[in-house]
Amino acid sequence: QVVQSFQADYQEFQLIETTTKKILESVDNFESDIGIIYLDSNNRHILEKSLANQDLSFTSLGEFPTQVFLRRGHPLADRQVLTQEDLEGYPQVRFRQEKSGLHFDEDTLEVLDNQTIMYSNDRGTVMNLLTASDAYASGLGIVNGFIKEQIVLIPLADSPVHTLGYVTNNKRKNTPIMEAFIARVKESLAESETTN
Repeated sequence: QVVQSFQADYQEFQLIETTTKKILESVDNFESDIGIIYLDSNNRHILEKSLANQDLSFTSLGEFPTQVFLRRGHPLADRQVLTQEDLEGYPQVRFRQEKSGLHFDEDTLEVLDNQTIMYSNDRGTVMNLLTASDAYASGLGIVNGFIKEQIVLIPLADSPVHTLGYVTNNKRKNTPIMEAFIARVKESLAESETTN
């Protein structure tokens, strides 16, 4: 929708999915106008320090509890709420962040003892792994589009709350296309909350 609204002004548009560290670097270096990340109790301190050091701003888009992602036919898919104990014995799919010495990890669940872990640095592959196995993943539970027909989201009991937001460079003014993108992200989040 944003592309359609601005195609008379721009010929090329880039939407890049990458790691948290690279998002911050890209916004800091003016390669990207805006980045979407989330903060939680594990990464908040280091991310806030990185944001300050790079003169970046974080604006919250909302608070989200941890959700467990499962394929529709998963043995746990009919539960209303899951616990860490329920997940024992099942493989976990995790999004691979780069090794940096800084704690930018986005996976909200711990690795369990003797657990099989599958890593991917592509969220499409994460979803494909989930639909083809009894593995689970965790996240904020923001799923739109056709994948909603394949995946169920179940709240994790006693889970931490995560703050989703966008990052901008304090040396750059927001442009109309940035404002339109932020508005569309907010609309998409509202749509996701009403249908999940």
